[in-house]
Amino acid sequence: MRGSNSAALEFPETAEELRLKVAEPNRDMGRTLAIGALVMFFIVMTTVVTIVYAL
Repeated sequence: MRGSNSAALEFPETAEELRLKVAEPNRDMGRTLAIGALVMFFIVMTTVVTIVYAL
């Protein structure tokens, strides 16, 4: 029995196909990292403000 070649279609053959395939996951990862950085910034700022005003 011969295997199917349909799995080969998942792999991009050109740079443009690769860009199209990874554009959405890359954008999602960028958003996740940006939100993570903002959350950490707000946590640090909240901690600093709490410490300064608690004194």
